[in-house]
Amino acid sequence: AARAEAIRRYDALHFLFEAPAAGPPWRFPARSVVRVGDAYGPSRCPLAPCWRNSTTRPGWVWKADTSSDELTGHTFFYPLLNRHGELNASEAASVRSVVDGLVGGLVMHNLSLIDPGTGKHTSWGNFGPHWLNDVRSWSDDRGLRALEILSYLAAAEEVTGDDAYRKEAERLRRDHGYHRMLVNAKITDPCDDNHSDDEEAFLPLYTYIMAYKALGRPREPEFDAALARFCRIVTPERPSLYLAVCAVGNATPGAGDAAAAALVENLRGWPLELI
Repeated sequence: AARAEAIRRYDALHFLFEAPAAGPPWRFPARSVVRVGDAYGPSRCPLAPCWRNSTTRPGWVWKADTSSDELTGHTFFYPLLNRHGELNASEAASVRSVVDGLVGGLVMHNLSLIDPGTGKHTSWGNFGPHWLNDVRSWSDDRGLRALEILSYLAAAEEVTGDDAYRKEAERLRRDHGYHRMLVNAKITDPCDDNHSDDEEAFLPLYTYIMAYKALGRPREPEFDAALARFCRIVTPERPSLYLAVCAVGNATPGAGDAAAAALVENLRGWPLELI
């Protein structure tokens, strides 16, 4: 039952790649999809129109301007499915193709997510050195974006086995200091401490932790410092998902056990009628 549910969810995510007209070698996931005739709210996109009729899946409308939030969700799920989904050869090849097309497309386009209809980058799909080191208005996002792209590259290396992703990550560290940016993730601007940005940090933290474990590679001390700080901040609130990330990844002796205990205590306090 769990495997069938995982495949069903993968099929739904895969459909987000099928609705936009972007094919190999790079892939673009729609932000959302609805059937023609279904209601959907107005959205503002700098590259209008925001909602577009699918030319590859007639009867569907897809939403453009896909963000780093969606990429973080995609790259969180696929390595998990690859590790635990008991995939057959065809399913595993499909997952590899999606990950390679998504992350490979970022690498192909200077670490920006390119809209297939306009040929322009999306509003929040930029992870390259120019954006993180040269654009002043992106300064508060430097640490989070560095964490995200390094986790995407690690996930792609794990799933595809392509050493090019390791080399790209090493280039970002060596030439542009991406590992040092991790220390300042979500620390520059208080407005970045919110629930959506917390999720956007903890999912790539987990992706990074598990990819490096699977690859048998030590994590850099800057990553562990960022993880420890995040865990200190969220532990008093006892969010179960984030505490799970802290439990499996915290390098501080005893910190993982404390996070696991707080996680269990929190879950035990949930009323069953809310589950």
